[in-house]
Amino acid sequence: MTPARALPLLAAVLALTACGAAEEDAPAPETESLEQVSELPSMTAAPSPTPSEAAFPEAADGQDYGACADNTCEILVIGQASVDSSMGPLDVSVADDSVTIYSGGTTMSMGEGGTAIFGDTLTIEMLAVEGDRAVLNFIPGQPA
Repeated sequence: MTPARALPLLAAVLALTACGAAEEDAPAPETESLEQVSELPSMTAAPSPTPSEAAFPEAADGQDYGACADNTCEILVIGQASVDSSMGPLDVSVADDSVTIYSGGTTMSMGEGGTAIFGDTLTIEMLAVEGDRAVLNFIPGQPA
């Protein structure tokens, strides 16, 4: 090999060696320790609604208890309410997934899916109940 050819080759070898030496002498990049990572604020997801919360139906007449005066309504009762009916006011109480209806001297209690029948005058169906809230459907007369 002639000196003219060897010189560029020697320069390339020296350059590569110098680059490798520079990398070895350079300090290693800083990395976060597990302790540093654990100091980051924690993030939590918002709780998703339970199936019963998502599926609780909306009453067509809301809490308009006067809408039941003709024995045709769908209402939401939370806790206690006095509901108009053709038989006079009905005192309705909802607690512990149960509905109790007081009318005159009559008391009827029912759980989810229950039905209260007041003679030939009024039928009350429980469409849903959860804790102290219930959706009730008033139907004139007896069910067919």
